[in-house]
Amino acid sequence: MIGRMPGDVAAKNLFRRFLRDRQGVAAIEFAFMVPLLLVVMLAAMSLYFVFHDAKATEKSTFTVGDIVSRRTTVDTTFLNSSYQMFLRMTNRTDASVKFRISSVKKEGGAYKVVWSYPVAPQKALANADVPVSRLPLLSEGDSLILVETVITPPAINNFLPLKIADYNNLEAVRPRFTSAITKTN
Repeated sequence: MIGRMPGDVAAKNLFRRFLRDRQGVAAIEFAFMVPLLLVVMLAAMSLYFVFHDAKATEKSTFTVGDIVSRRTTVDTTFLNSSYQMFLRMTNRTDASVKFRISSVKKEGGAYKVVWSYPVAPQKALANADVPVSRLPLLSEGDSLILVETVITPPAINNFLPLKIADYNNLEAVRPRFTSAITKTN
């Protein structure tokens, strides 16, 4: 039988002492957890910015609709200034925004476009394109102002450039002080 060598006992004791030693365990756990915590924090911040942008876009659409609904007549200059106001409220450039304001009236049981102010690349609203399922019920002869906005948000971050859905908003508001808002030019 071969006896144990003194070096084997020392190595075994050294290994047992290493297994029992708990110094540095917290540092190793910290090193594993920090990247995970950073990813979770960045994801939470990114989601906050997405929801903040979506809410700001929705509020801006409602604000433009409310301002237009308080008029009795509008012209191209006023509608263009409404568009510029929308851009400022959402902190956007022309390239990432589609914008259209239209007046729709119910005649003969159908919704008909009275006038439409589109900003390129958006096209004027046609009678066939009126989103009837998204509009409130109207009595014969009533009218609505439709404010439609679409914003393409920027990438959430440069590290992981994910494309999220566009912010589509439609507000249908009734004119406040007249039965229909007319467009003069």
